[in-house]
Amino acid sequence: MNGLEKVVYHDIDALAVGDVGDLYDTELGDAPLAARDAVTRTVVSGFRTAWAYAKKMSGDPERANDYLHRVAKHLTYDFRSFNAGIMVLNLEKMRRDDFGHQYLPWVAAYGINDQQLLNCYAGNTRVELDPRWNSLPTQEPVADPLLIHWAGHRKPWKAGYVAWKGEWHEAEARLETRKSSTSAGLETIAA
Repeated sequence: MNGLEKVVYHDIDALAVGDVGDLYDTELGDAPLAARDAVTRTVVSGFRTAWAYAKKMSGDPERANDYLHRVAKHLTYDFRSFNAGIMVLNLEKMRRDDFGHQYLPWVAAYGINDQQLLNCYAGNTRVELDPRWNSLPTQEPVADPLLIHWAGHRKPWKAGYVAWKGEWHEAEARLETRKSSTSAGLETIAA
């Protein structure tokens, strides 16, 4: 990356089963981020998603109009929406774009969420991430995942069936074992 700063981000409802170092090595070039395409049909078009958010502002048409104008000014072409649950962020690019001052205020101004904001910001300039780095078992069949992301309402720590739930429970068991052995080691040192 020629010294560019970047960070791997993933939602708390995700579990790495591959080497996240490989994800970090994703080549970003001058793209602001890498993320995988959205899976659900309703969020395929970025402009369609922007329009859906504007409809939620129906009680304030000026705000909705301002939002749509800002999106259209920033994004000259439609783009495929992406899932923001797993990303590699190009911090240097985001700083050059003054993301914190230029885009982050959109959340408060328009009531949009982080995923919508990042889609409006990156649009079609993002790097497409291999879907195995954001495998969505609640939305699609998953084979050979590197990072499992239980996006949506069905979570592996809740009752009921959800695909790949066993992986989550195995990770919990490993953490519990590590916690127990660490506690035992600390007790030995204290004695």
